[in-house]
Amino acid sequence: MSRVLISIDQIGKLDHQTSELLNVIDVMQRQGWHVDINTTFVKKSAAPALFALQTRAAVTLLTEKSGELADHYDLIWIYDGFFSQKLIAKISEKDLVSQVVFRHFYDHADVFIPYGPALENRLASASLSLSPFASRMLSEIGIASEKLVAFPWTLGEQFAPSFASPERNGVKKILYISDSLSSEMQLVQQHIADNGVVFDWFDETSVKEATDPAFFQRYDVVIASGFYAAQVIASATPLFLSAQDYVEGYLTVDNAEENLHNHFCCINASRKYTPEEWYTLLIQGFDDALVWVREHGDTLRQQWLLSSLLPRLLSSLPSPHMIVLSEKEIRDLTLHVKALIADKGSEYTFQRWLNDRKLSEARLQALKAFSQAVPGSADIGVVIIGDDPAAVALSINSVLSQSEAAKSITILTTNPHICHADAQVHLCFSGWVATFNMLLEQCYQHALVLLPAGIRLLEDALILLVEQQIRHADQKVWYADEMRFDEYDEHDIVLRPACNVDLARSFPYMGRVMMFQREFLQAIGGLDPAFTQLTVYDAMFRCLENFGPIAVGRVSEVICITADTAMEWLKNEAVQAEYPHIVSAHLARMGLDAVVEKTPELPVQRVRYNWAVQPLVSIIIPTRDHYVLLKNCIETLMEKTLWARYELLIVDNGSVCEETTKFLEQLAGLKLSNLSVLRYLEPFNFAAINNFAVQHARGDVLLFLNNDVTITQGDWLHAMMEQAMRPEVGMVGARLEYKDGRVQHAGFTVGVRFGVEPSFENEPANEKGYLYYLQAARNVTAVSAACMMIRKEVFIEANGFSEERFPLYFGDVDLGMKLQQQGYLNVWTPYARVTHMGGASRLMQEKFHVPARPDADVYAALRSKWGTVLSQDIAYHPAMEKLGKLFTLSESTARFREPLPGRPLPVVLANHVNWFGCGNHRVIQPFKAMEENLFLEGGLTYGTSGLMEVAQLQPDVILMELITASAYPAIISQYRQVCDAKIVAEYDDYLLNLPIKNSNRALFPQSIVKDFRRVMETVDWVVVATPALKEAYKNFHSDIRVAPNRLATRQWGHLQSARGRGEKIRVGWAGGGTHAGDLEILRPIIKELEDEVEWVFMGMKPANIRCEFHPGVPFEMYPEKLASLDLDLALVPLEINQFNECKSNLRLLEIGTCGVPIIATNIEPYRCDLPVTLVENRFKDWMNAIKAYVYDDNLRASKGDQLRTEIHQTWYLREQGLDDWRNAWLPGEK
Repeated sequence: MSRVLISIDQIGKLDHQTSELLNVIDVMQRQGWHVDINTTFVKKSAAPALFALQTRAAVTLLTEKSGELADHYDLIWIYDGFFSQKLIAKISEKDLVSQVVFRHFYDHADVFIPYGPALENRLASASLSLSPFASRMLSEIGIASEKLVAFPWTLGEQFAPSFASPERNGVKKILYISDSLSSEMQLVQQHIADNGVVFDWFDETSVKEATDPAFFQRYDVVIASGFYAAQVIASATPLFLSAQDYVEGYLTVDNAEENLHNHFCCINASRKYTPEEWYTLLIQGFDDALVWVREHGDTLRQQWLLSSLLPRLLSSLPSPHMIVLSEKEIRDLTLHVKALIADKGSEYTFQRWLNDRKLSEARLQALKAFSQAVPGSADIGVVIIGDDPAAVALSINSVLSQSEAAKSITILTTNPHICHADAQVHLCFSGWVATFNMLLEQCYQHALVLLPAGIRLLEDALILLVEQQIRHADQKVWYADEMRFDEYDEHDIVLRPACNVDLARSFPYMGRVMMFQREFLQAIGGLDPAFTQLTVYDAMFRCLENFGPIAVGRVSEVICITADTAMEWLKNEAVQAEYPHIVSAHLARMGLDAVVEKTPELPVQRVRYNWAVQPLVSIIIPTRDHYVLLKNCIETLMEKTLWARYELLIVDNGSVCEETTKFLEQLAGLKLSNLSVLRYLEPFNFAAINNFAVQHARGDVLLFLNNDVTITQGDWLHAMMEQAMRPEVGMVGARLEYKDGRVQHAGFTVGVRFGVEPSFENEPANEKGYLYYLQAARNVTAVSAACMMIRKEVFIEANGFSEERFPLYFGDVDLGMKLQQQGYLNVWTPYARVTHMGGASRLMQEKFHVPARPDADVYAALRSKWGTVLSQDIAYHPAMEKLGKLFTLSESTARFREPLPGRPLPVVLANHVNWFGCGNHRVIQPFKAMEENLFLEGGLTYGTSGLMEVAQLQPDVILMELITASAYPAIISQYRQVCDAKIVAEYDDYLLNLPIKNSNRALFPQSIVKDFRRVMETVDWVVVATPALKEAYKNFHSDIRVAPNRLATRQWGHLQSARGRGEKIRVGWAGGGTHAGDLEILRPIIKELEDEVEWVFMGMKPANIRCEFHPGVPFEMYPEKLASLDLDLALVPLEINQFNECKSNLRLLEIGTCGVPIIATNIEPYRCDLPVTLVENRFKDWMNAIKAYVYDDNLRASKGDQLRTEIHQTWYLREQGLDDWRNAWLPGEK
């Protein structure tokens, strides 16, 4: 049996590459091959399809961690130039003879060949390109034309059977395939839907299974490009070409040949269109596209089937050959693989988030110093409970690896075979709880962590618990966040809310790992032995009963890794059986007449509160006109509501509609004792109208209800009343739904976006919500006044709705926060469900002539009144997204750290515009260096910080990089509303007049100077990279500080280039598109010396030059890549212009620290006392200097060594090198 090795860096989402890989495996196995797949790892998204293939005996998966390569392969199939360490090792044995196929698509590694075209030309039996256009690109890079083989987008076996083309009569249903649905395309989607056409979005980043013809044939048109375009055509479905919202249009006879030539990459996509233009294009061109695809679709389907293409390819390959790699090629391939993995891993993953949350060494030492000043805070013992030796070993090893050592380790077990030298082991003959209670009497540790065996503590778990004790001395019980990694290294994470009494009564959301204050446990007589699964919850509830929610602390960090998911544990039968008894015992101790009921939504249980009294409920309904809505609201309320004791107070605010006024007169004329029509003749003020009605309410309980609400369930008032009658409860809210069951309102979440947002708006009817939030009663900051219940005495005590500050919007939010401030719990219940009409905001605008939605001033008023309190929501975790999709993990705040207790250091929030270049050198690395030296603390964030992110951190300084746009003064003004931070602008370039050849010039508008001046007027001071830049900006601000660029030791300090590696002297240049004009200076010199030196270019290169070219790499690989060029001499030219005069010497530092001598233009930034050779930008001067180095080995070596030494002594971010940065960034340091 022939054997093939497929080498691919990772098997991830089902994109074009993974889909073809799976098809290649399938077809080759069917055609008699044994298939080995060598990869670094497999992502969960691709696992089902891959493992289905693996069930066949002739398919083997090999990773870097498992499996060994075979001794012989007939074919090696390479994706992305990926040579694994195992494959390189096998080649190094010098006995691997095989055919080699390099597969190219159109990604970075496919187009630029970072490992070098010479290597591929030597090894490749064939280089597969997608199209003639792609072949031309590869040929220009250096791939030999005789190696190139056309291999278009391929189709799997699901496209092999023939099928009848479906009948289509116009455009009724459209599919849009893209990796995102931009705001522009959402408008397109809405406009097309408004015209009666279905417009579905297919998210190509989250595909779970391969698509087939039947999938596409459900639609009349598919909007796509590239890989999916071929599948659409093969499905005989009209194709509308579009990429990244840019439009090319329908595929027809007019453009088919060209698109076949360029693999449907939408190279001719012209511009973005308005929704109206999109609709017109989709309707008008349909018939021609349908004719073309019916004529050609089946023929192309047969041509593109992989089962046809592959045999033809294999039969055309030359004979196998010995595969040999030189040491340099091995280094190049190894570096390429690192860059490949770094680039594919550039998306923000949970592992990156977890790394961002790791405590720095400086913060760790600071917390240890604090713990020494607070007696008992670090006196923590750990108690491990379990009988499985392997599980116990996992837990105890994690405890022994803590950055803050546990003061004692105890194991409670029934297994006599468990022992450990670092722990006290106690056999539990009467159950572990009884043994624990006995040991508790003899314990002296300040706090005890109870850790079920098999759960691992993360390295900083105990020091984080120490920090929590230091911050909150009044707390007695603590819980934290947890995670689980599956076999694919993907995560399941639970970010838990702060102490939420009603959520805790609904299910044990606090997890399995808790820490207790020893004295508290002793005071309550220890744990209750009646409970074995969840006795810690019984103790937690006793803490709540005696000290209130303030005594139950939440560590808002992931501190442990579990073997199973939190949801699996919650649904455990033993947990489900015990928890109702624990909650019932808690309620009984509270003296509450309540019953705990199981619900269909496991693990959620419902607590039913019973009250002996049935108070009168005053239902207040403000209205103006809209007879149909009002009539429906009143009629459904009267028909459905089972609660008997209520009165209706209808408050008319000047209705003029004849139907409405007549209806109200009829209601008033009924003279019913439980129905009153009140007249409020003042201008519309929602808060005042409701306050006015309360003065006429006879009931002890108030229910505020909008007139566009429909009552659908009979027990809705019962469900709200049982919560509202609890003396500790302030307001109660219902689940507001659209007619189709989607969630309209499930309470408010504060501390997000501009201050507040409805929770779970538009979630589908059956969604559970984050942590069962849509299925469980829970405490919230506030609920919507569209359906809100509150006891009248509580409402009056809180002074009702704020008529002056919040007349229209957010009166309910303000009231909820007032109630929280007074110590009440606000409750949202899913058991009271009402339908609330969508689009009511339009009615507000139409009838009351008020803004349809809250405007910026309303948000500002809310922020002004509540300040930092608004940034803290009881049900929302601080690590969650504040700008994007709510209740998801936030990338923006991942690098935020709560200031140390007492805020002993300046707190800086530093915004960086990118992860490389200026973002790295001007923000990220200086921040890290000063943080490590305890000069500051705070956080880093990519892009512009959200308003509530700023409010959360409360920084002393906000550093904003390269801010020029006209929107920034308003953003800065908002920042000043939520904190007292100094606003600092950071610039490293002269932005007001970029050179003509600078690729960034088009990014800056003609109004740049005016916008820049307005920005400068709003900031407190400015930081720049050079004295020349300070001089250039001096008329814009009076306080400009200079912080010269310096290198970060962790990135650059260990690097040194090798010398004399080439057959000739290796002379090089490195730069990007912004340096095109600088490179032009060297063009005649490069041509002149083409035969005398080895030219090496990185990033970009001159056309028609014989050279060694290295494309750019992910930034984290850049220092190593630059050093690996092994240059003997580097050239650093700069055009003479104001922009360049203001630049820094960064390029000298990066190259020079590698020990490479430099010739540079004699220009201001390079006159910095470094031992480099400066020349004028004249051909003769450059040529003489280069030849001096080329012909003098000693000069090159001595100059390179001198330069490296000088940079290491003076130009790194350490010791005195940080003084300028402290003075520039921090207040009082100038």
